[in-house]
Amino acid sequence: MEKYTLLNIDNKKFDIYGTFGANSSSKGMLYKWTATLNNQLIYIKTGLRYRNTYSDIQPLTEALVSDILHNLGINHVRYYYTKLEKNDKIFDVCYSYDFAKDSRYITMREFVGNSDIDLYTYLIKELNINKKELDTMIIVDFIINNIDRHLRNFGMLEDESKNLTFAPLFDHGFSLYGDKSDEELQLDTPEDLELVDDCKPFKNSHYEQIKLVSDIHLKVNLSELLKIVDSYRDLLKPHRINCIKYLLKLRIEYLIERGVLYE
Repeated sequence: MEKYTLLNIDNKKFDIYGTFGANSSSKGMLYKWTATLNNQLIYIKTGLRYRNTYSDIQPLTEALVSDILHNLGINHVRYYYTKLEKNDKIFDVCYSYDFAKDSRYITMREFVGNSDIDLYTYLIKELNINKKELDTMIIVDFIINNIDRHLRNFGMLEDESKNLTFAPLFDHGFSLYGDKSDEELQLDTPEDLELVDDCKPFKNSHYEQIKLVSDIHLKVNLSELLKIVDSYRDLLKPHRINCIKYLLKLRIEYLIERGVLYE
């Protein structure tokens, strides 16, 4: 294992030891690896490869979404934005603690395979997945415009007795326009961006997928969420902040009108 230095946001330094590499922790588009921090397993990832370095957008987005979901009281994996020093270079990263612990994480892909099925109905009727858990995930993905909830990005935890529970939500780096560079984002207005509506896993559109939700009502404080976004003003470009706030306001007001959220 190699040694790295993790720089906390208050400039404290932690020596960590881990396996560095694109395939060391999980499949995906981001460069990821595992390490040990304070005798606990952590997962660290960079942003997308960008020119001669890695983008800071995805790590920052993970941390921002994590703050939003924490405010909403959603069961999710906490992400922390920080920097990592390796070979005298500094990289923007985010890290999270191992959420599986003594359980085994099973992706939803392992449950359903590649079958051409009505996935939402199948998960509830055939696999007995809790509808409230799925609906909460759909609501979250609608609010943050998550375009990357593929079948490996949610699943179940199996304990030693083979009992299954819905895993905390994780991997939101491509939400809140985290898939776009600042240069790409500048080409569109917040209004134009909202017209692009990509979605997974149950429908191709968030506005279609949200129609699956019923009998669930979550409390939200929009002003608090917008303040959370504003707290990232020193880290994210003004246009990105404005686009994110426009998205959150529009979608939360839509869900309040539908009775899915309440203030």
